[in-house]
Parts: sequence; C-alpha cells; structure tokens
Amino acid sequence: MTRMIKRLASHFSSLGSAFLILWSVMFLVVFADSMAGPAIPYQIRDFLKEEAVVVMTIGTLNSFFSLMRTSASLPCGLISDKFGKGKLVFVALIFFPLSYIFLIISSGVSWLFASYSVAGICFGILGPAIRALIADTTQKASRATAYGIFNLSWILSQIPAPIIGGFLAESAGLKVPFMAALMISIANVILLFKAMKSIKESKTTEQEISLMYEKSAERLTAGYKRILFLFGGNSILSGLANGILMTIFYAYLMYGLGVSVFEMGLSFSIGWGIATAIAQLPGGKMADKIGRKPIILMCTVAAALLIPLLPLTVTLIQFICVLGLISFIGNLSYPAYSAWLMDHTPTKRRAGGFGLTGAAFGIGTIIGPAIGGILWASFIPNVIISFIIVTAISLLRIPIILVIKA
Repeated sequence: MTRMIKRLASHFSSLGSAFLILWSVMFLVVFADSMAGPAIPYQIRDFLKEEAVVVMTIGTLNSFFSLMRTSASLPCGLISDKFGKGKLVFVALIFFPLSYIFLIISSGVSWLFASYSVAGICFGILGPAIRALIADTTQKASRATAYGIFNLSWILSQIPAPIIGGFLAESAGLKVPFMAALMISIANVILLFKAMKSIKESKTTEQEISLMYEKSAERLTAGYKRILFLFGGNSILSGLANGILMTIFYAYLMYGLGVSVFEMGLSFSIGWGIATAIAQLPGGKMADKIGRKPIILMCTVAAALLIPLLPLTVTLIQFICVLGLISFIGNLSYPAYSAWLMDHTPTKRRAGGFGLTGAAFGIGTIIGPAIGGILWASFIPNVIISFIIVTAISLLRIPIILVIKA
C-alpha cells in the first residue's frame, strides 16, 4: 500500500499543478453527487409507495438525467474546443449547487426531475471539457496511465461518499446528505475560481497528429469521422447495458436483498468504488505497454459473462464480492478506452470527440434505465433474465471493437 501511494505521488508530481487542480475539482463534484445518491431511491419510495411504480420512476429519472446530460455533451464539447475548455468547466461548477437546492426543497417527484435536469446538463458540460484538458497536458506514451490516475478522482470519491450519505440519511434524515452535497459544491466553485490561473489551455508536449493526418486534410476528416462513428456505436451499447443495469441494480438491492440506505451506499462504495479504483493504475499501465485494444476486448468479455451471477447472490456480502469482481475486470479497460479515443483524435477536436462519444453513451443511458424498469416488472420473480439481457448487449460491443484499428 505504501509503495502504491509513493507511485501515485510520483505520478502526480510529474503531471503538474493543473492536473492536480482538475483532479481535485472532479473529486469534489462526484463526491457531492455520490453522497446524495443513496437517499434518492428511498425519497422516491416515500413519495410513491408502490414497488412497481417506484422502480419504474427510478428508471425514468435516470433516463431523464441521461437525456439532459446527452443534450449538453456534444454541443458543449464543440463549444469548449472553440472558446476554451477551462471556461466551460467553471460554468458547469457554478450551476451544480442548484441541483442540490431542488433536492432539499423537494416535496414530490417533480422536484427530483428538476434536480436531475440541472445535474445532467452540468455533467454534460463538464465531462468533455475536463477530459480533453487532461489529454492536452499528457503525452501519448503515458496517456492511458494519466487517465487511470485521473479516473481515480471520480472513483475514489465514490468509495466514502455513498457510505457517508447513507449514514447521514439514516441517522439525521433523508435530506441531510443533500445539504452536505450543497456545501461541497459551493466550496468547489470557490476552489476553481482561486485556481483558474493555474489551468491553461496548453498544447500537447508531443506531435499528436500522425503523418497520415498531416498530409491530407480530407483523409483526416474522413478517417476521423469513421473512427468516431465506431466509438459512438460502442458507446451506445455500453450506455444501454449500464443504463439497464443501473435500474435493476437498485431494484435487486432494495427488493431482492432488502437492504437499508446505509447498506445501499456500502455495496456501491465497496463493490464498485474500491474495485474500480484498484483497477485504474494497473489498467492504464497495461494499456500503455501491451496496447489499448487487447485490454478492452478481454475485459469486456470477462466482465459481461459475470453479470448474471449478481441475482444469484442471497446476501449483501455475496453481492458485493461478485460486483467487486465485475467492476475490477470491467474497469481495467477504462483508461485504455479514453487513451485509445484520444490516440485517434486531432488535438483541436478532443473535447468534441469526448462530447460525441459521451452523447452516444448518453443515448444508451437514456433508453436503458427505463427498459430496466420494464424488464424488472416483466420478469419478476425470474429477475436473472434481466441480467442475462445486459450480458448479451455488452457482448454486442465486441464486433465494433474488433473493427477499430489498434
């Protein structure tokens, strides 16, 4: 553990102050969001009571969030390439507190939709800009490792935050986590405002565009569009699978295992957060050494085949262990995917590239949660069928990944 911490510290020092600021901003954004998250399904249950309606509403709410995020992702990615990525990051942070205010004053489901609307737009603005800024400040040879370290910002934040949020909800009331999230989001605006001078739109430290791209602008445009089309198709399927899983994940924990708010947060923190965090640095290093494509292929297949084991668990500990294994294997490929996309993307189009693939992922997550609610209601008590469908959708990504050049 000590050796790992020293390695991380060494990587942070080599990546510079701008990277550290962006890492901290993303950590606080997701920490606040994850602190509020576990209480929201129970808030819905208090408003609506009936199981089928609650699960359907959870799915619809998540789909609505994805719709708003997707609507903002692509246009804001293109805008940030033109007017400045740092400016778009700051704009997103200014409006995040409003989403928590809506949660605090909520007296019905409509307020939750208002909150998710603001949060979705803010995440849509933030994501492409901040991820493109990371690419701007890193070299191709170490980019997957850099993304692995950056991913730890939003992954590590999701380890303690759901537990803290769940504890606050049970001990002090469902709306207390929302108040804490509001304070964190306001502090994040102040942090970035004071640190804006350190974040500069820098050029990459190496020549990012290959000779093939330099020789022909027409070939660049055609090749870039084809690559983005393939990455977009892969992202749609990934978003669809994750969107369905998001809904049936909550439903199985709430109604299959009957967990409390605190246990909900605990399962997410350990089963997803810790496992995903552990995977980032080795996943990035593996991708830099043996290639992006092999890692993505192996992890996609292995993780997909393990998903049907989740509804076979009968205790929370079993569920966390299986989820942890799936999360570790699946997220080993996450740094590779980000670096692979940037390897094929011209420097001046990076935020747009992330915006487009983010929008494609969003299309899947718009449809997925609602489908998840329908599947849950349709196949009760044989809920394993829903998880098998997620596996099938995940495996449809393989032909697309094979077509993309390494």
